[in-house]
Amino acid sequence: AAPAPGRPEALIIEPATEIALVFVPGGRFRMGDTFGDGIENETPVHEVQLDGFYIGRTPVTQAQWLRVMPENPSRFCGDERPVEQVTWEDVAAFIQKVTALNPGRRPVVLPSEAQWEFAARSGGREEKFAGGLAVDRVAWYEENSGGTTHPVGEKAANGLGLFDMSGNVWE
Repeated sequence: AAPAPGRPEALIIEPATEIALVFVPGGRFRMGDTFGDGIENETPVHEVQLDGFYIGRTPVTQAQWLRVMPENPSRFCGDERPVEQVTWEDVAAFIQKVTALNPGRRPVVLPSEAQWEFAARSGGREEKFAGGLAVDRVAWYEENSGGTTHPVGEKAANGLGLFDMSGNVWE
């Protein structure tokens, strides 16, 4: 069913790469190290108000990357694994190519730090890891990954239906 007039679609698929984008309704949240165990640049905790935005349901996979880019820079190869070992310039080129393949549509952009944190926290909830307090349930990390990345979406989603917002690759 189509969304009500004036309401954004809950999920859209970018046609060139087939990246699934989830709509995150805007809201207010406390951004920063709310648990008191982060690093210096995560303080001070402060209130942030955001408008709604779209964000990828998973990190970009290597297959999605290769739909528009000439080569895969990843150390741990696999179509459904996240693309990694990319530079800021690589990501900017990817975004520029995806946007160019979608004339007349809203440009593809990286989320701001506030948007990313709000989405990772399931819309601003008090969650230490994206999806709750049980890290093994929601994230691949040093203790459970075997020293490699894993296909996206294998761990539990957070409250917005987003996967791998904690772990698997460094954001």
